[in-house]
Amino acid sequence: MTKFDRIVKAITNKDPEILQGLIHPDFMLIRENGLVSKDEQLEFLQKMFDGDTEWLDFKCCYEDEDTLVWKDLLYIKSEDKKFLVTNHEAFKDNLVWRIMLNPKEVSKEMEKIS
Repeated sequence: MTKFDRIVKAITNKDPEILQGLIHPDFMLIRENGLVSKDEQLEFLQKMFDGDTEWLDFKCCYEDEDTLVWKDLLYIKSEDKKFLVTNHEAFKDNLVWRIMLNPKEVSKEMEKIS
């Protein structure tokens, strides 16, 4: 199973245990305003799995031994907005070690990633 397939499976199954097994102990999510640790990221994803977020589509842009770049289209119900998120992931020991995200709001009519 590819890195991309494992990520999509974890998200579509809304399974934090699968995600926890994919994330390196030294994981960091790099944001504009700071760093997010593994525990903070897992807590955030659990909240997303609780029903306010609906994933509509996924697309793998690039994958090799050390890197995965992929996009997801999601709908945030409480905000009534859709976002296209580009995920840049670096791997270490075959686990997600670093992530940078580039989210942008898109039209509510968008259904698929082209």
